[in-house]
Amino acid sequence: MAHGTFNVPYPINEPVLSYAPGSSERAALQAAYTASPDDPTLAALLLECSAIVGLHPDQATGAVVDAGLTLNKPWATVPCCVFPGSFPERKAPTTGRTARTTEELVEHRAARVEDGRARRGVLRCDGANVAVWCDAEAGRKT
Repeated sequence: MAHGTFNVPYPINEPVLSYAPGSSERAALQAAYTASPDDPTLAALLLECSAIVGLHPDQATGAVVDAGLTLNKPWATVPCCVFPGSFPERKAPTTGRTARTTEELVEHRAARVEDGRARRGVLRCDGANVAVWCDAEAGRKT
């Protein structure tokens, strides 16, 4: 039994951002890649890292892909939660509808890379286990 008084702060989540083309959050993210006087450590980390990886990244899946494509760095994600209400612009290429399943989100992520150079594979583990990744040579679709 613990003795003492504990004051645990109430958790506050960060806002959900879409990083859609033309959005202010995407512009801010791209600005952080080139120079960030407010947080030079973040800019240096993003510019110096050898790859950008998101394992079960929830809403950050798109930001991981955007960062990799923008900085021409290898990236990988293992998407899990889809959040179709928060990200209606994520369209499944096979149906053209908002991605509502993990499979449709994986398809959407892979389709963002030119020439079909994004790869996907199944990891040997339970739960969310489909990885989608791309090397630095692949470019962004326009």
